[in-house]
Amino acid sequence: MFLADGITNLADMKKNGVLIGLGSDGACSNNRISVFEEMRMAALLQKAARLDAMCINYRDVFAMGTSDGGKLLGLPVGEIASGKCADLVGIRTDVMSMQPISESGEQMLPNIVYSMQPDAIARVVVNGKTTMCDGRLLNISEEKVIELVGKTMRSIGA
Repeated sequence: MFLADGITNLADMKKNGVLIGLGSDGACSNNRISVFEEMRMAALLQKAARLDAMCINYRDVFAMGTSDGGKLLGLPVGEIASGKCADLVGIRTDVMSMQPISESGEQMLPNIVYSMQPDAIARVVVNGKTTMCDGRLLNISEEKVIELVGKTMRSIGA
């Protein structure tokens, strides 16, 4: 959408057995840099383009943004198991964007894909190391990130 270069037909690709991974590559083509936003947009764009609310579902796009992306890249990710990378996102269920959740929890995954906001992300663990907790980066300050971005922008003359 950002580059206005069309909508990839993920529904047909999936139906034909193509393994699909979603990702976010930065400001050159997407300023949000959120795989959760990519999942949501992938699902909604397919539904709107095909005028078919059932052409792709939350399970499909969640897999595309998690385990299927790992498969495509040959990474040991996508499940909590021995020999896999400990890459996890802890989600708060006590925030508005994660509501409602039934006692069975069946609404959790659709909420993650379709309505979760950033304040629901409680913790991020990358390769077994916590990198974000309670909305704060742990390995570098936001001020330092902003400083480094500014330095980069000045170095490229932007």
